[in-house]
Amino acid sequence: MSWGYRIIIVMGIFLAGMTTMVYIAILQTNEMIDTNYYEKELAYQSIIDAKQRLHAIGSSVTIVETADSLRVLFPPALSGDINKGTISFLKLSDSKSDRNISLDHTKVAVHALPVKGMQKGWYKVRVQWVNKGLTYYQEESFLVH
Repeated sequence: MSWGYRIIIVMGIFLAGMTTMVYIAILQTNEMIDTNYYEKELAYQSIIDAKQRLHAIGSSVTIVETADSLRVLFPPALSGDINKGTISFLKLSDSKSDRNISLDHTKVAVHALPVKGMQKGWYKVRVQWVNKGLTYYQEESFLVH
């Protein structure tokens, strides 16, 4: 076999590999976590301030998985008078599995979310609430079993 045929074979293998990679890239679903990320980025200083307020208290929101629910436990010092807020479970691999809980004028320190219907896997949990006129924020990753 001459060197000309070898070059053609190597080029053919290279083209087949590139075609396969393009096909795989087309099948990927790349979703963004936030649809309006630009507006949220402009207002990010308020998130930084809310994180610092929570850090100054010295306690944080705790998430515990039980057999039938996810329990979100607010710090005792900050759970007495929640004016408004949200708890967001964002599934990084599938935005259709996202869950949002609205908190409106509650004095409950523990909020339960049923596990039934939630996909197993990693979630980004964002908790933001207003207590006595001050905003608090926490974000963490959580694995649902």
